[in-house]
Amino acid sequence: SSPRWFGGLPMCHGAGGLAGQHRFGARTNLSIIVLGTIKFILGMCLSAAILQIFRYFPQGILAALLAVSSFELAIASRTAMTEGGDSARMCLLTACFTLFFNTAVGFCAGLVCA
Repeated sequence: SSPRWFGGLPMCHGAGGLAGQHRFGARTNLSIIVLGTIKFILGMCLSAAILQIFRYFPQGILAALLAVSSFELAIASRTAMTEGGDSARMCLLTACFTLFFNTAVGFCAGLVCA
């Protein structure tokens, strides 16, 4: 099996958010569209009130959600690493270039390797 070209997108904040949403049941494009629409409407209408709520939101809950997202992403990378030679090489090359240079260089190196 050949590695997918765009398997690393979205990166950074988007990857954790999508992994968390997938883990908690979002399986279709409609779920992302509905979530985005709700966030947009709430942001446009109630942004000051929501900001006050977020200031008092328990950080322990946020930490738990972040942990679930990180485990979901780790499971996906473990699957890629155990598929075989090409996928493992691509993951390691991308990780090394991202670590030693930056995310854009790592992404391009993974894209070339794919």
